[in-house]
Amino acid sequence: MCIRDRLATRPVFKRCLSNDALLREVGEDIENLLSSQTRWEAVRRNQVLCIGTPETLSGLHSWLTQSTIPVCWANEFNGGEDKVVLANFVDAKGLERDYVFILDIDQLPDGTLTENRLFTPATALEEEARLSRIKIFISLTRALREVHVYYTQPQRRFVVELLKLKEVLEKR
Repeated sequence: MCIRDRLATRPVFKRCLSNDALLREVGEDIENLLSSQTRWEAVRRNQVLCIGTPETLSGLHSWLTQSTIPVCWANEFNGGEDKVVLANFVDAKGLERDYVFILDIDQLPDGTLTENRLFTPATALEEEARLSRIKIFISLTRALREVHVYYTQPQRRFVVELLKLKEVLEKR
């Protein structure tokens, strides 16, 4: 099965200049979504899932809480609550929601050799990249209606690959 068959909709990609700008952009997009009306009914908070690294999700948790938007962590969520759900890339598995906001794909290990990883075997770097690709695939396929992808580093491997994939899909 290819990724195109699993996506409910084409992802919306948003580049942010900093992590603070990313948090503000995601928070405002969630606020706008929750205040909008769909054709038949208002969007419920428990239809929203945010996926990212624990550090960024903690910042988003604070931002949403300050904006008086009820929020909870995936491991604390019970199905009856009307709260925005936050999940790291691993905890997102099995959590399908209408609206998914993915943060930090540019922070996942992408197999790039860096100064502090000079002696890491190439096979270990590629295994990290493979696992990160799985996390991205799982995250992208959690959305039933809309998926938004936010990033701050456009030159990172997975961002480049996803933007190229987006171009290919748009030509079809």
